[in-house]
Amino acid sequence: MTGTILLLATLKLGTPFSDGMVLQRQMPIRVWGTSDARSEVRVKLGNDTAKAQADYEGNWRVELPPRGASKKPVSMTVTEYKVQVLPVSGAIDTLTVNDILVGEVWFACGQSNMECPIWGDNPRFRDEKGAMMVAMSNNPFIRFVKNQKREGDVWRYSLTTLPLKAEWRQFDSKGLALRPGEEYMLSAVAFYFARELYLATDVPIGIVDSSWGGTPAEAWTPPCTMPAKDLEDNLAARGGKVDQYTPTALFNGLVAPYCPMAMRGFIWYQGCNNVNDSVSRYVERMNLLYSGWAKMFENPDLKLYFAQLAPYQTNWMNICMAQTQFAQSEKNANLVVLADAGNPYDIHPNRKDIVGQRLAMHALRREYGFEMPGDESPVLQKVTFRGNTAVLEFNNVKEWYIYSGNWSVEPAFEMCGADGVWVKAKIANPVVTDAFRRGVVQSDGGWLTLEAEGLDKAVHVRYLGQPRTAGTLYNELSLPLGPFEK
Repeated sequence: MTGTILLLATLKLGTPFSDGMVLQRQMPIRVWGTSDARSEVRVKLGNDTAKAQADYEGNWRVELPPRGASKKPVSMTVTEYKVQVLPVSGAIDTLTVNDILVGEVWFACGQSNMECPIWGDNPRFRDEKGAMMVAMSNNPFIRFVKNQKREGDVWRYSLTTLPLKAEWRQFDSKGLALRPGEEYMLSAVAFYFARELYLATDVPIGIVDSSWGGTPAEAWTPPCTMPAKDLEDNLAARGGKVDQYTPTALFNGLVAPYCPMAMRGFIWYQGCNNVNDSVSRYVERMNLLYSGWAKMFENPDLKLYFAQLAPYQTNWMNICMAQTQFAQSEKNANLVVLADAGNPYDIHPNRKDIVGQRLAMHALRREYGFEMPGDESPVLQKVTFRGNTAVLEFNNVKEWYIYSGNWSVEPAFEMCGADGVWVKAKIANPVVTDAFRRGVVQSDGGWLTLEAEGLDKAVHVRYLGQPRTAGTLYNELSLPLGPFEK
């Protein structure tokens, strides 16, 4: 028509905002996206409204007030107004997001043991109960996103490209099924974690799965905390190639599109790809990763619950000790020990329920106020050497017990002298042998006395230092002692 000005609608919503999503309860709700530069954008969620003007690059963001948990779906309407163009006025584009729930949102991230799916066609890379669990799942109040693998620009993430769009799926056999073009189903660890949280809290659960096997911690670290020289040196050594091993590339490709979405925290299972790091180096990497995530998600109380590596052909001593040290250094981080949940013949143990449930213990006790005696594995605090004996004192234990499918197996302690030759050490505390309480170690306050025959003067002690050894010593919560050397 003569005199009509046609405008191209440019309104887009940020990555998380699509039908079926879950919003974090009790936190300000941040909504963002892009539009035409300087347009006004108005957002309405239920009776709550907010507006913002896009900047000169078209980026906009609003903040809506916190909401309580709700299983009743609500819609969000986002409208763009072309306020700078005359004589045209009024709305030029409207987008609606339907079926939104409000509850608890978590992010699952890491390498192959996090990526290991609830079910799939590889019997060596899936949960052992996955077929049954998928068939039994029919919960419309658990929603998840399975992000497909992609690297990002190593220097920054730009909202104007919006390279990733979340597809929120329901927790049922249809939603959990593999889609065309997908490599794996939802992470098994994420599956069990989300399931346990919902069963305990009865509020909607949303979980985002961004995981990629064989990737280092630095690839998941934001540029805001990654030392520029580290990144420049890495790129120079690799001839400028950017892939899943490049520092910051996976954060920018798979995590940054969700920033700064309000969420409770993230679960993490990684370490194999950093086995050559020293203890101090890996702790430094994890501090950079965590502080960067907390900054990018604008949440100084962001929770990080993470899994220690399980025994394999090696027991990953350095990384396991580094993971313990990092957990002790960061007030918002907690570790789950998997010393009893490995497989000496498979780097991907297929009992992922143990991992997800132990991670959920932390969340339920620390975030959701569930009363329980505790949620942490024992941690060595002090060692006193006396000739060929050592007295070990621990936190997080009142009573020990030994458990193994083979009752002749003793906990894998060793001690060495100045020559560095490790010899087997036995628990000297009395151990109950009656049928009902068999394996309970007699101690007052959780201390242990070890002795090593043939050793004149012990100077070091370790647990699970030999390849292919599994944890068999537990505290009263049935949580295992993890590897250590001191």
